Amino acid sequence: MIQMTIDHEAAAASPSFDPAPAEEPAEASFITVRRSGQRPLGFRGAVVAHGMSFRVGTPFWYELNVFRTATGGFVADIRHFTKADGEQDSFKVCVSDSLEEILDFFEGYEPAHDVKADLDLDQADIAVSELAFKALALRMKVEEARAQYEGMVSEIFAQLDEGLGVAG
Repeated sequence: MIQMTIDHEAAAASPSFDPAPAEEPAEASFITVRRSGQRPLGFRGAVVAHGMSFRVGTPFWYELNVFRTATGGFVADIRHFTKADGEQDSFKVCVSDSLEEILDFFEGYEPAHDVKADLDLDQADIAVSELAFKALALRMKVEEARAQYEGMVSEIFAQLDEGLGVAG
């Protein structure tokens, strides 16, 4: 695991880098966030916004978090969890000194990319009606992903606006 401060992220080469500043807020704790395809990111900070779209029976859901680091920057993550066989959960992270960049990170994310297409276009004997049905099912999954994600983004922005007075 790599531990970093926002100011030293690019310069930190050692996994044992100590990010604790001289004056740390009382609510700060050590937080570790997972990143798909990368080492986990560890830092000192506190949660400033959190939302989760999980409902019983859903095949996938989102969890969004915004953390304020002990050094004054921000870390945000988008966690996409799935119950589907053969699919993996994904974890996207943004580290920034600017809350505006964190907001852009959430607004720029495309949840349709989280939906896996279960279509084999090389299958020559598939009926057009079956193909149309699969396409409709795929579109419904994409719309569900977008609806869940957009609901969570709205919740995060409302929490940031209320707590920090800057998301609106």
